[in-house]
Amino acid sequence: MIPASAYESPCTDLRNGNTAASEPWLVSMTRWPRARSAINLVLGRTRETLSVRNDAAVLPRAAGFASAMTFQWYTTDHMEAPLRAASIPALKVRELGHVSLFVRDLEATRRFYRDLLGLRETGTGKAGRIVFFSAGRHHHDVSCELARADGPGPQPKGVPGLYHIAFEVGASLDDLAEARRCVEAHGLQPFGETAQSFSIRDPDGHEIELYVDSRR
Repeated sequence: MIPASAYESPCTDLRNGNTAASEPWLVSMTRWPRARSAINLVLGRTRETLSVRNDAAVLPRAAGFASAMTFQWYTTDHMEAPLRAASIPALKVRELGHVSLFVRDLEATRRFYRDLLGLRETGTGKAGRIVFFSAGRHHHDVSCELARADGPGPQPKGVPGLYHIAFEVGASLDDLAEARRCVEAHGLQPFGETAQSFSIRDPDGHEIELYVDSRR
């Protein structure tokens, strides 16, 4: 059983208004200035979760346990982690910048992305070990770097990892048919066909989807 003396220091802190770094972190029923009803005041690091709603201070209470001796609410760092995580705002990503791939043969990669798909080669890097391709919006939408080690290549469909990369090739079914004729002329066999798309594979086996968007 926890002796009553273990609560003396925290309770003294409460009476003196000292709410910083109390261990264990305490929650005391008190009144927030200008609040219209009693609220839970979290002491120590959890004070940053305070917010104001409808003119009254509101505080979500973390998981914990109440003491029948002191009528206080006790929590731990582990209990309060979900509450703190919920208060962290999400990032605001503006758009996808580019896709980077490791490849086995840069010249074969150039023939596919530049000569077949028509992406513009915009530069190289790392002493010629990486080449950049652009569809026109960014400096590069795809970067392909010479692989540094042997590997198994693309994994079977359905396992975690890259599934495919998609490129829009037009806005009509005529555009899609023209794209199909082009890839077949280069000796590639389309697969995974839908009403508005089909797929091919690059020299390293990555699945490349070509599609049309009639909403444009």
